Amino acid sequence: MKTTCLLPLLPALAVAGCSAHIEMTDHVSSASSSAKIIYVNQQQKSPADGTSWQRAFADLHDALAVARPGDEIRVARGVYLPSQTGDRNAAFHLRDGVKLYGGFSGSERERADRDVAGNPTILSGNIGDLESSHDDSFEVIVGDEELLDGITVRRGGEDDKKIDADWDHTRLTTPQTRAAAGTDGLATTTPLPRGKSRKRLYVDAAAAEGGDGTSWERAFCDLQQGLDAASKSGAELWIAEGRYLPAGDGRNATFVVRDGVRLYGSLKAGAEDRSKASTVSTPTILSGNIGDRNRRDDNCYHVVTAGHNVVISGVRIADGYADGAGSNGISGGLATPGRMAKKRQFAITLDRVIFAGNSATLGGAWFASEVQATLTTTYFKENRALYGGAIAAGAGTRLTFDNVHFFANRARFSGGALYLDDAARVNGSHCLFTNNRAQKAGGAVAVSGDSSIKKTTVLNLDDTLFSGNRGGLFGGAITTAGRATATLQGSHLHDNFAANGGDIAAFANAGLQLRRCLFIDEEGREIFRAAQPGPQFTRPPRQSPSTGSRDGNLQHDREGVHDSPPATES
Repeated sequence: MKTTCLLPLLPALAVAGCSAHIEMTDHVSSASSSAKIIYVNQQQKSPADGTSWQRAFADLHDALAVARPGDEIRVARGVYLPSQTGDRNAAFHLRDGVKLYGGFSGSERERADRDVAGNPTILSGNIGDLESSHDDSFEVIVGDEELLDGITVRRGGEDDKKIDADWDHTRLTTPQTRAAAGTDGLATTTPLPRGKSRKRLYVDAAAAEGGDGTSWERAFCDLQQGLDAASKSGAELWIAEGRYLPAGDGRNATFVVRDGVRLYGSLKAGAEDRSKASTVSTPTILSGNIGDRNRRDDNCYHVVTAGHNVVISGVRIADGYADGAGSNGISGGLATPGRMAKKRQFAITLDRVIFAGNSATLGGAWFASEVQATLTTTYFKENRALYGGAIAAGAGTRLTFDNVHFFANRARFSGGALYLDDAARVNGSHCLFTNNRAQKAGGAVAVSGDSSIKKTTVLNLDDTLFSGNRGGLFGGAITTAGRATATLQGSHLHDNFAANGGDIAAFANAGLQLRRCLFIDEEGREIFRAAQPGPQFTRPPRQSPSTGSRDGNLQHDREGVHDSPPATES
C-alpha cells in the first residue's frame, strides 16, 4: 500500500514523531505551547527525565538542554558545578524565557513551599582545587541572570563576570552582601530590596539627539553609542523597533558589540517587558545596506562584529556583503574574532535572531571559528556563499542549535545552509532545513573532515526535518566526506533531491548513523555511498576569522571587540 504524507515546507509544522516546531512566516516563534516544570536534584542516582522530583535530572545541564521558553526549572538544594572534569570553559547556559528557582528540599508540591534559606542552591565555579581560584570556571553562567530566583551564584575564576546586586527578587551572593552576612559566598543571602531592577540602557532610532540612554524618553538615537555605553556600565541594552545602519569607514562600517554586552531588540519604545518583543510587528533591523539601496556591492562587509560572552536577542541582521579579501570575504552578517587569551574559548549566545540576505565567500551569514555558541529560536533566510550559505564552521567550533530554521539559503559549492569542516561540532534538536540549495554537494548540510587533523567533524541532529533541499551532484539533504560523521535521530527527510543520493551522500570513511528516521519519498530511502568523493567535491582553504586564511599575513580588521570602548570627552 502506498502512503502519502503531505508536509508543509513552511510555517506550521506538526508531524507525528517529528516535533520540530518553528512556526514561521518571516519570524521565529518564541513561546512554548505547553509550558512545563522540570526538576533537578543532584542526589538523584537513577536515569530520569526531569518530569517530577522522583524522576529529577541530577545534572542541571540536562534540564537546560530540554527546556523551552515558558518552562520553569526547580532545583533542589546542593552545589552544582558547570564541569565535573575541570573544563574551565564550561558554564551553565541559561535559556531565554526559562526561569530557574532554587531553595527546594526535593519534595515540595508548590513553589511557595520552598525554603530558600534552609535549602541553599548554589551554582559554583569552584570546579578544581577547593582552596584555589586559579582553576575555577571562567564563567559560571552565560545568559540573563534575572532568570535566577532563590539561587546563589558563586563566582568563577579571576576573570569572571561580576554579578550585579541590583536585582529584583533574586537571591545572589555579591561582595556587598557577603560582607554584610559575614560569609564566604556559600550561604544564601537575604533578599535584595524589592522594587529594584537590573540596570538598563535604551536605544530608539526615532529619539531626539542628545539622550543619555537612561530611559526610553532619553534614549540614545545612535546604536553604537548605546553599545559602547552598555559595555562600560554592564547594563542590558534594550533597542526599539527601527532600521539601524552602522557608521564608519565606508564598507568597513560595522556595529561593534564588545565583550559581555547583552542586547535585546524588536521592542516597542516604552516597553517594560522584553518578552513582548516581536521580530515581525516591531522589528529591530541591523542592516548593512549603507549605500545605494538598490545595490549590494557597496554594502558593509560585516553588519555586526561581536566580542566574547555577548548575548544578541530579538534582532534582524541583514544585507551584509563580504566580497573582499581576507577577513572581508567571510561572515557577511556576524563576524566573531574567535580567539581568546588564557586559552578561553570564545562564546556567544544568539536568541530569536533572524539572518536574512547576507552574502560572503565563506559563511554567508556567519563564519564561526574557535567559537562556542548557543543558537535558540533563530532563523537563517536567503543567505548566500560559496561554502555554507548560512553558516560555515571550523577550527574546533562547538555550536548548539535548538529550534533553528534554515530556509532558502544557497551555496555555489557545498553546504547550502551549513558547512562544517576542521573538527567543528554541531549538536541540534527541533530544527528545520527547508528549500536550501548547493550546486555541488550537501543541499542543506555538508560535513567534511581533513585526515591530517586528528579530530573528527561531527553533526548530531535530533527531531529535525529536511524538506525540499537540493544538492546538484551529491546529497540533496546531507553530504559527509573525509574525517567526519553525521548522526540523525528521530528525524524526517522529505522531497530532497540530488543526482546521487537524493537524501544523503556519504564518501570515503565518513560515518553515518540513522536512528528512528523516516524517509518520506516515493523512491524510499535515498543514500549514496562511494569510496572517494571525486573531483566534483571540493573543500575551501582552511580559514580563521582573524586572517581569512591559515596562511595569515592579513591582520584582522575588527580589532578592539575585546577592549573597552574609547573614552569620550567630557
